[in-house]
Amino acid sequence: MKQPNISKLLQGQFKLVSVEKLLRMLAAFDQDVEIKIKPHRKRGEGGRITFIRA
Repeated sequence: MKQPNISKLLQGQFKLVSVEKLLRMLAAFDQDVEIKIKPHRKRGEGGRITFIRA
């Protein structure tokens, strides 16, 4: 994957890559991946997806 696309991923633009490819890429860079599912706190709004770097 080219650097500009990696930069877009880090900015939250996930449409560039499938979830499977993203997980494989993170594992290849020796990163642990944690998926956390929780209820959205604000009623009337949809859920959201966030990417948090530790």
